Amino acid sequence: MPLPETHPRCASAAPEQGAASRRRAPAQPSAQGRAVDVDAACLRLLRGAFAPARPGLRALEALGAALREHALPAGPLTGLPRTPAWWLLAEGRVALGTRCGSRFQERCVRRAGSWLDLAAGWDGGGWIDDAECRMPARLWALPLEALQAAAAADPELLDGMGRVMAAQLRELARGRRALATQDGLARVAQWLLDQARPVDDAPVALRLHDEKQSIARQLAMAKETLSRCLRRLADGGLIEVHGYELLLKNPAALRVRASGERRQR
Repeated sequence: MPLPETHPRCASAAPEQGAASRRRAPAQPSAQGRAVDVDAACLRLLRGAFAPARPGLRALEALGAALREHALPAGPLTGLPRTPAWWLLAEGRVALGTRCGSRFQERCVRRAGSWLDLAAGWDGGGWIDDAECRMPARLWALPLEALQAAAAADPELLDGMGRVMAAQLRELARGRRALATQDGLARVAQWLLDQARPVDDAPVALRLHDEKQSIARQLAMAKETLSRCLRRLADGGLIEVHGYELLLKNPAALRVRASGERRQR
């Protein structure tokens, strides 16, 4: 897989590295990685990564046997083996976004069980996003050849692949549309719904795993603006906030608020 590169529109700023960036060495994965134990935990993580599709046990075991694990320290992720593969985060947190010199603008944070950039596995190009490991992480490389062979024999796995790719495409499109059409309150409401994923209109608990400064960067707003938006949603009876523990009291009303477009001037 080609290396994630500095975003082209920030290339001119790349040499101007700040002191903090110089102190933290980029994460350098080993060239080959190591084989993964195909145990119950491995199969459970693979099954969840393709949910709601339900690939068969034989397909999951074939995928597990092909996995290669790469252990990464915390810091900017600057290189991965140049092999066509899908990359699954097995442990840790990885932020995706755009690096401009010493600054990193987060777009989203992936957690264990999430796929990273999928496009490069197919077209051989660089990653859409730059990446940073927020903590020591383990990445599993799933060779594209093994994935295609298993999918040819398991229609459920093929369906799961399509759903994963569609979800990432939808996420990218929705993020760009939100910045253009939604005000800050609507973006926060949508982000909460995306994290909690309520299946109906019943109240649902949500724990924030990222610092509020990180969440604010993902939503392209100041931390103080995020706090005001959460307070407004709480004052309106839509959520309860207790530090990093939230309760989405009214998911239906949150969806209505998230659908609101930016007011025309």
